[in-house]
Amino acid sequence: MIDYYAILGVSQHAGEELIRAAFREKARLWHPDVCHSPEAHERFLAISRAYSTLIDPTRRAQYDRHLARADKTRIGSGFSCSASTSARFSHKLLVGLAGVLLIIASALAIAGTAIPLALPPLIPLLVWLLHQSKLIGLQVVVTYTILASCLLLGLLLLGLGLAYLSA
Repeated sequence: MIDYYAILGVSQHAGEELIRAAFREKARLWHPDVCHSPEAHERFLAISRAYSTLIDPTRRAQYDRHLARADKTRIGSGFSCSASTSARFSHKLLVGLAGVLLIIASALAIAGTAIPLALPPLIPLLVWLLHQSKLIGLQVVVTYTILASCLLLGLLLLGLGLAYLSA
């Protein structure tokens, strides 16, 4: 089944405003009058179908039921992680790591230890994170920032443990 949420790059919990903004962004990129790629027409049609389905509450509810049924069937026949699911998770984890970097750079800037080093990358990183929070939702950005922080802390503790054991 085609994942309209993945096509627009939004979560299943995205509201109308977020869906509309994602559609406008994707449509600007893939409109055949603007993009001269051979696949532009097909991509634009897929984006339009995704938008028309997800923006209409009745069609969206029906699509969500079909999507849930397809997920149950896939899980019932054995776990299979699709490429789009893996790509979405990777993207969200990247957003989380960017959030961690933003926190670290902000802390360094506030502490005054690395103001010249921390401020220049801080501004584009902040702009990118704000853009991502509009696309995938602020709650998702915060969740994956916390997840990435836990992963980095776990790796740090593992490294410290290994260093302690080898000493």
